[in-house]
Amino acid sequence: MKCQTRVKSPHKTSDLKQYSPKIKSSYLDWYFCDYEAEEYPIRDVTSLGKYEPHYEDGTFNACKSCNQRFLNKALKDGVTYIFFFTRYRGFDKKYRKKYFITGFYEIGKTFSVHEKKSDVRKAVKASRLKFFKISDACELSTIINRKIHNGRHVPKRLNEIETKKIMKHFSNKKDQTKKFISFTQSKQN
Repeated sequence: MKCQTRVKSPHKTSDLKQYSPKIKSSYLDWYFCDYEAEEYPIRDVTSLGKYEPHYEDGTFNACKSCNQRFLNKALKDGVTYIFFFTRYRGFDKKYRKKYFITGFYEIGKTFSVHEKKSDVRKAVKASRLKFFKISDACELSTIINRKIHNGRHVPKRLNEIETKKIMKHFSNKKDQTKKFISFTQSKQN
């Protein structure tokens, strides 16, 4: 799936700038989980038609502007990762209504997206990305050490210790990004 946006060739290699992280902390971004999600908590494509995170090409914020203020701050601070979390709304009742980190991007490059002359935003391309089935996801409340009632009130920045804890959790989990892409494409057709 390609981005459905007015942007002209946002992924041209000449536009990409190498990104060098300064710190091992991370940025946390919320996405909406598809109601028809089963094992793979994909972004909501069936009811909301969401495009981010765009794991198909490893970009974030290229298709649509998502939390630009927080992403700009994360890039300015030099964070290493973007972790994506969602409130699971799929079929498996064991996970429903809980918040999970389901994947991550290790930021490799940045680029600017120009939609209008005055509207420019930053976007990233992952040097490495991984997404995981819901049974391998990391429950967010175990990382921030509190129950989550509303995803909007979750801290957007995770420190180095929290980041290491998440990466350790995922270290022995199987990358399911190809399945996320396949499942997303099947729901769009």
